[in-house]
Formats: sequence, C-alpha cells, structure tokens
Amino acid sequence: MDALLQAIKNLDQVTFQQLCFHLISEKYLTAHVRYVEGVAGDEGADLFTGDLSMGPTVWQCKAFQVTVIGDSQKQQIRESLRSAVKKLSPKLWILCLNMNLDTKAFRWFQRLQKTYASKGVMIADPMQGIDIAHELLFRKTLLERYFPNVALDVRMIRASLGGIADLDDASLQKRATETVEEWLSRIQAKDPRFTFEVTFGVDRGPISFPPPPEPGMILAMTDGRKIVKAFVRDAEALRMDPVGFRMQLSGQGVDKARDLFRTGRRQVWDNDDIRKFSSTMPLLSEFDFRAGKLQVLMESSPRYTTIPMRLTFRNPHSEVTLDCVEFEVMRAGTHEVEIKTKQGEPLTLSLVLPVGGTSQGAVTIGKSFVGIRIASVAKVVSALRLVQDGCEIELFALKVGAQLGMMNVQPIDLHLKPGFFSFVDDLMKITERFHADLVLPKPDQFTRDDEEAFFLLRAFALNQPIELKQFAFTLVKSSENAELFLELTGFQAFRAEHEYFTAVLFGTQIKNGPCAIQMDKAEIENLARTLSKFRRARIGEGVRVVLHPLTPVKFELIGAPAALTARN
Repeated sequence: MDALLQAIKNLDQVTFQQLCFHLISEKYLTAHVRYVEGVAGDEGADLFTGDLSMGPTVWQCKAFQVTVIGDSQKQQIRESLRSAVKKLSPKLWILCLNMNLDTKAFRWFQRLQKTYASKGVMIADPMQGIDIAHELLFRKTLLERYFPNVALDVRMIRASLGGIADLDDASLQKRATETVEEWLSRIQAKDPRFTFEVTFGVDRGPISFPPPPEPGMILAMTDGRKIVKAFVRDAEALRMDPVGFRMQLSGQGVDKARDLFRTGRRQVWDNDDIRKFSSTMPLLSEFDFRAGKLQVLMESSPRYTTIPMRLTFRNPHSEVTLDCVEFEVMRAGTHEVEIKTKQGEPLTLSLVLPVGGTSQGAVTIGKSFVGIRIASVAKVVSALRLVQDGCEIELFALKVGAQLGMMNVQPIDLHLKPGFFSFVDDLMKITERFHADLVLPKPDQFTRDDEEAFFLLRAFALNQPIELKQFAFTLVKSSENAELFLELTGFQAFRAEHEYFTAVLFGTQIKNGPCAIQMDKAEIENLARTLSKFRRARIGEGVRVVLHPLTPVKFELIGAPAALTARN
C-alpha cells in the first residue's frame, strides 16, 4: 500500500485527473460521469455528472507535489470552489487529492464545509490518496494501466507462492483469495464480452443469495461457498452474438416458465423441475448437470430508468395532485408490468399494470414518513386522506405527456387518525410561516422539548391562544419602567414584545421576530414580595416575575419591536 500511495502522489495533474475519471466512472456506473478537457478554464469542474445548467455533482482534482497542504494549496482549492459555485451552482462538490490531509488541514477543510453549508452548498469529504489506493486494490485493470510496476510486484509474489500457471481451473478455484483473480482472468478470457466478480462468504449462509440486482449484472451463481456475478462488458457484441441456455422442464417447470414470460415474476426451478440443462455462458458451459443438484432462479431484469409520473387523487369532495413521483420498473412480462415508487419517497405505491387489453391492474399503497421533509410529507398525507375514504387515482406519464390510466381505490384503512392529519397540517403551517426545513422524526424521538416548541410555534403561526398556568420572565429595571411597574395592583393585562425569538423543533433551530405575547388578565405571584424586590433593585438589574394568566395567552408575530409594557 505504501508504494501505491507514493505512486499516486507522484502523478502529474493531467494523469491524476484521468485516473480519477476512470475510477469514479467505474465506481458510479450509471452516473454518466463526464471529463472536462484542459487544465485551465474548467470553471471549477474537472469531472461532473448531471446537467451543468441544473446543478451538477462536480469533482475537482488536485495533484499537489508537496508534503502537506499549505496556504498556497488552500488558496487554489478555495478559488476552484468559488469558481464552481459561481458558474455551475453544483448540488455537490467533491475534492480529489493525490495526497492525504493532516489534522490541521482537516480542520481547515471542515470549516470550509460549514461555511458553504450555511450558503446551501454541500461539500463532501475529500477523496484522498488513501481512498484512491483502496479503490484501486479492487480494480486490477486500472491498477495495471496507471501503476504497472506496483501491480507487477503483486502478481510476481502470488506466482512465486504457488505456481499458479500450472494449476487447472478446478484446483485454482480452491486456492482462496491469492489465486481468485487469476481464476477470473481465465474465465474472462473465454468470453471477453463479460467481466466477473467473486465473493467468498461461507459464514453468511443462504441469506446472501441471490444478491440484489446491480446495473449490468446478467447472472449470479453460487455453489454454497462463493458467489460469482457476471456483468456485461460489451453489450453491442452480445446483441450481435448472444449467449443462451437450454432447459428441458417438467410439467410444473413449464408452468413456471410461462408465468415468467407473462409477468416477469421471479421463478425458481429445482428438484424435479429441470430434466436437462446446457449453456454457452462461461462457467455454465462446463457445468456437469446432475438431476436434483441444480437450482435456477430467474426474473425479469429491472431497467434502471426513472419513470416520473403525476398522480392525481380525487373524490367528489376534494382533489390532491402530486406533481412528480418517481417510479422504477420492478418486473416486466408480455402481459403485465410492475412499477414501484423509488426508495426514499414518503408514498410507497406499487402498481401492477396490464400490457394491452382491458384487464384490471392492482395497486398496493404504503407510507414511510420518518426522515422525510414535512413539505413532502404534507401533500402525501392529504392524498392518503382521500385514499382512506376511497378515491380514484389518475396516472399521467410525464416523459410521454399522456395519461397512463385510471385506478379506482375502495376505502382502505391506513391507520391514519384525524389527530395525525391535524398534526401534519400544523407542522406544514409552521414550515411555511417560518421558512423552516423540518424533517419528521421517529415517534420515540419526539421529546418533551419538541412538544413544547411545537405548541409555541403553532401558537405563533396560527395566532392561536394557549392555556398557560404560569408565565415567567425577567424584568430589567430601567428609568422608564421603574415607577410604572410599582403602580401595579390586583389583576393586570400584560403585553410582552421581543425583537426575536428562537425555538428548536426536531433538531432544527427556528429564529423569527419581532413577536408579542398578550395576557388580557393575569395575576402576579407574590405581588408584594415582587414589588419589594423591584423597588430595591438598581437600574439595569433584573427581577424575576411570575404571572398566572386567568385567560388564554395570545401569541402573535408583529412588524416592529417595542419595550416591555404593562397596563391596567
């Protein structure tokens, strides 16, 4: 690792930028990372993904030939960041370095992150030399392309330990991690249109298989000791000359195959389902089939494309529109397709839609509000209120600009109570009134302090009175109020005005002002003692005053601050 870190540090700026491009492109396969040509005039972006006019993710590559980051290097980083923010308005800015930051430089960078976070610009933690070296250890092709001497040393050591070149494939598989790369190279050489990945994990058992779908993954197989994944490397060549397999199935196995083609639903063939099996796929082509020893799982491959739709929920009394809800394809067959809202959406909606014909579809509705912004939750909650009463849902595909269909939903009990609807409505009013970015917490994270802050903010947002048993404040004696306060007797009306107030709700600080608190009738606790303390106090000294309101206390936001006043 030390030799690799030093080799990364020695790279010139252009080579380092090219390495980062190839590394990040492989790390984020579906992001379509693009390379900016030229050292100067790159507007603070060496690599980017997304639309430059819509706020991209930007990587800035810096190859410094120094031991530690100094003032000159910090200035270059700041200038690149300022340029990117000014010209590109990135959603995320990531610094790539050919070296590692020391603790002093880390503190400086964290201050930089906080400064820009206050401006709404997110800066990720830097991708340092050690991070790049770690990624390269798992990417043999890039390692050999940019650091042939470092990569060659590793292969020579492995070869000297076991005479790898003389082993057959079956023996090579058993040689654990020291020989697995050589084994995969042999497999890949049989059909370069694929690349393979192997994982050993005996202790995890069957729960680790099948692995979740990944972009480009066409096949995964296991023998109980390891999992091998096959990824498409040359899609065009495969379209010209596809691989395939042949299975002779029993009657029940044939029914499963028909259902797979019709619906795309996952099917499993095992035991007596498979009578014969052969394939032209590497690894499978040499498989020695024995009845009862092979299990095949197949499902339609997701398309990894986002399907934006507008959903309109309506009944005779109300209508709610969700302007853009993102779906993804879960499965697709000749007769039906299933799409589902992407993970992270507050509304979980699974739609099974017929392909052609007039057959009915099916809808499954769920909800997940924790960790979601109130602004997103509120509209979904309004839609689910209609779903509970029964409604129709219009599906409008935004990419093609056409209605996809209408679905009639009978009343469903989603266990959403009237109190919850009111709670979300009030949170939305607080969000709008104070321009707060609130995120809904878990129920057990809703603390007593949150409850008090909620009632206070709701009172201000709705100008709504609150029943209070007591209200305490500190009154600072001044020449203006010294005589006025001493004249108070019996029940009084009080109005307290402040330049601003601050409350913390769900971990979010909310600051606003000016504001006023109005008590039409209140009694001072221990009036005589309080007046005595105030009389003895010096100008500028504060005295604690406790009021017992006899009517609901009014809260309001006002236009200008004023001094504390009291009147009969």
